Amino acid sequence: MRSNAGRFADVPGNTVAFVYWLAVAWIVGGLAEEMLFRAFLITRSERLLSRLPLGLIVAVVLPAVLFGRQHFYCQGIGGAVATGGVALVSGVLYLLCKRNLWPLSLSHGLINSIGLTLNYTGLQPPG
Repeated sequence: MRSNAGRFADVPGNTVAFVYWLAVAWIVGGLAEEMLFRAFLITRSERLLSRLPLGLIVAVVLPAVLFGRQHFYCQGIGGAVATGGVALVSGVLYLLCKRNLWPLSLSHGLINSIGLTLNYTGLQPPG
């Protein structure tokens, strides 16, 4: 299985690397990924597929599959499937929250922060 070990190998016990990756996690994960995979792709897919009976469902599932696929290179098939599942739930929550990205951005940033903190403290191996 692939891992993020190379990317995050310098984080355990390294405060500078930890703070750097926290900033990246919040900007890229918490904000950019949510804007792209939830707000942009769901909205655009929904518009393109609006005439199909299952258009809204496909508009939520498609970005989730793409999000999972994006994580395959560093997390392997298990991580891609798990991440895709979380993305599917996030897509549904995006619609239930009336397309408000803030709850999703905050939860995404927190999830990334927890993983990085466990890595930094040595409670979880890099990756």
